[in-house]
Amino acid sequence: AAVLCLGLTGLADAAQAQVGPEAWSNPPNAAMPHVTHRTFRSASVGVDVGYSVFLPPGYEQATRRYPVVYFLHGAGGNENGSARTIVPTLLAAMGAGTLPPFLVVFPNGGQSTWYADSHDGKIPIETMITRELIPHVDATYRTIADRAGRAISGMSMGGFGAIVLGTKHASMFSSVVAYAPAFIEVLRGPEGTVTLGRPGGTHEDGNALTPNQWVRNAAMFEQMFDNDPDVFAAHSPSTIVSRDASSLRETLPIRFVIGTADGLLNANELFHDLMLQHRYYHDYFVLEGIGHNLGDLYEALGVANFQFQARVGGWN
Repeated sequence: AAVLCLGLTGLADAAQAQVGPEAWSNPPNAAMPHVTHRTFRSASVGVDVGYSVFLPPGYEQATRRYPVVYFLHGAGGNENGSARTIVPTLLAAMGAGTLPPFLVVFPNGGQSTWYADSHDGKIPIETMITRELIPHVDATYRTIADRAGRAISGMSMGGFGAIVLGTKHASMFSSVVAYAPAFIEVLRGPEGTVTLGRPGGTHEDGNALTPNQWVRNAAMFEQMFDNDPDVFAAHSPSTIVSRDASSLRETLPIRFVIGTADGLLNANELFHDLMLQHRYYHDYFVLEGIGHNLGDLYEALGVANFQFQARVGGWN
């Protein structure tokens, strides 16, 4: 399979590609029932950072504490987009009693950060979410502030991020669900070049790479990982699973789903094979005819995925 090979430094220097957030806080244009946009002060970023939070029906009248799912958006997104896909089905399922009530928090993960801390510390997404946003949510809302009451999920770049943050911080999350996770390949090439892409030469949206996307990938890899495959390796799901499967396989259930019409299918198959190789017990679903689309994946398995996370955490 072809992969993209770039002389990354030159391209990144020439590009004005967006890697970090377009803005650290992005109030939505239109209100959604049960969803509120809020901000918190991030010491690592040095500004107020936005997030959206879904509060289940009855939250304001109750005194009980609730579990939380953190849902990470894909590349080019922000804290608003995923809620419009997810919340209507959540409301219906909770109303019908097929899901227990829980909160969903939608962080701002930046444009093309892979939910990492950049090597220079200027875009500290992993630190911001795990050390600042989560404590803020637990202090602000009536959450079950422990591992059993906390799960993580995401789409595309956010699916990659959910697996990475879940496995790197397994003491914080009871389960991981990833929709079409955008696994990325980074290898050293000849004469100082770096191979950056994934099997089939696709971008993180699952489609064929275009010249503009080559530039964005190049800028991302320089900004976040210093053009260094070894820096990236510390944030790679393959590295983490290969190293830590023996301790994670019994404690952190992982479920991921991909469509047969998604350009990321081969990369997901390879990660599935890696999980099997390391005897990491997991759920893996391949859905016929579905492309790189959260709405289609969520319609097929979304409630079942949340039921899985509720069952693992003992939320019922």
